[in-house]
Amino acid sequence: MHKFIIIPLIFMLGACWHTNDPRPTIVNGDVSIDTNKICVKSPTSFDDEYIQFIEIFSFKEQKEIARVDYTSNLIKLESNKCLPIPDFQYQAGNRYSYTAVTVLKEKQKRGTKPDRRAIDVSFLIEDVNGKIEAVSSTKRKQ
Repeated sequence: MHKFIIIPLIFMLGACWHTNDPRPTIVNGDVSIDTNKICVKSPTSFDDEYIQFIEIFSFKEQKEIARVDYTSNLIKLESNKCLPIPDFQYQAGNRYSYTAVTVLKEKQKRGTKPDRRAIDVSFLIEDVNGKIEAVSSTKRKQ
């Protein structure tokens, strides 16, 4: 009789584990080259979404090579427009990761979690006949 009570209780408590998860929702970004510069775009955006900071990670160096904090002067996120990216000499044959963490002001004001999103894309820089291309790791041809 007790096991008929304990098993449903475990399932009910297990369902509460993920409510109000504070971790940012991860969104896959798109990467391309636009006027000889890396261009990362978010497929979607919200009216009250602003960029807090961006990070660029080099897989070759195994470290963060750039971080720009916009906390004091938030930048509005607009879908299908290039996100800010620091000027850096990206090298052909190297793989990088770009992450932009955004805040959703309405959700933050209400205390609803998650109130942040992370737009993330990993990409490889390739030299194709003298022309630099950025190829997303998730969309790379085998």
